[in-house]
Amino acid sequence: MIQDFIDQGEGPSLDLLIVDEAQDLVPMQWDMVKKILVPRAKKTFYAGDDDQCIYSWMGVDVKDFLNASSNKIILDQSYRIPLHVHGIVENLVERLSNRQPKVWQPTTKKGSVVWHYDMMDVDLRTGEWLILARTNYIANKVANKLKESGYLFWKEGSGWSISPNVLNGIEVWNKICKNQQLSISEWKSFSKITQPHVFTKHGKRVLTSLDPEKLYSIEHMGDCLNVSADTHWNQVVKVSDKELTYINSVRKSGEKIWNGSPRIKVSTIHKAKGGEADNVLLMLESSRACAESPDQDSEIRTFYVGATRAKQELHIVESNKDNGFRL
Repeated sequence: MIQDFIDQGEGPSLDLLIVDEAQDLVPMQWDMVKKILVPRAKKTFYAGDDDQCIYSWMGVDVKDFLNASSNKIILDQSYRIPLHVHGIVENLVERLSNRQPKVWQPTTKKGSVVWHYDMMDVDLRTGEWLILARTNYIANKVANKLKESGYLFWKEGSGWSISPNVLNGIEVWNKICKNQQLSISEWKSFSKITQPHVFTKHGKRVLTSLDPEKLYSIEHMGDCLNVSADTHWNQVVKVSDKELTYINSVRKSGEKIWNGSPRIKVSTIHKAKGGEADNVLLMLESSRACAESPDQDSEIRTFYVGATRAKQELHIVESNKDNGFRL
């Protein structure tokens, strides 16, 4: 689509063009901006931060952003980063070989930076947390540790730590127990994620014959079900013994199984770009490929992005491996 737009050779007439996150543009996108959009715009702004240019593996070159204009306006105030986190990240970007020098101020909050040798030394029982890893492999290891410890969490790319079918089954069964009415299609979908004994043989046949335009409560289902509204969900929804043990562990810790918004999120740093959290747990473990990459500026920028997601507390977990990043 971008190449077709460039090939057409003419863009719209614009009073103002703002190219946001311009540090992340790949060469084809720069061609579109420079050749097609800018010539017909009365005024152009390139907005971005070279210190957050972390997509060099996609062909992004930070020099394209740094050289986009000679007229530079450096914003000098952060509205997220507290004082102590500011000190850490400023020392980090000073190691970059190619960057726009800039002076900026943190928020009025002091915040805190805490170092750890093991992520499980961090008390994750309360508060909002964003746990960041350099690679998917490391993020998966983090997820496994959280599961073993009975934490409920959301992992970018795969969702809740409890299977979607179980979560959906619990939610639907709670609605049914409150005598809420469901459509026949909803009843049919629910029947596929329930244990074999829940619906009677007669009940499964009835589901195919009921009016699809009407809504039905548990009272309407009559002898279609072998369970009543006071039956616990784990006797209704299909769930493995392993997952049931995990769910029970989550509930014992006081977490709600379904609370809409995840309290703990696990992500790679790249997937979390643009996000933020009160508390960030940054894993310094990395891979051999990352540690030995000739482009260490990208590695520095990646961990800079990770650290600057913190609004209050930054918890840094050091790596005990040779491939770990040194902050």
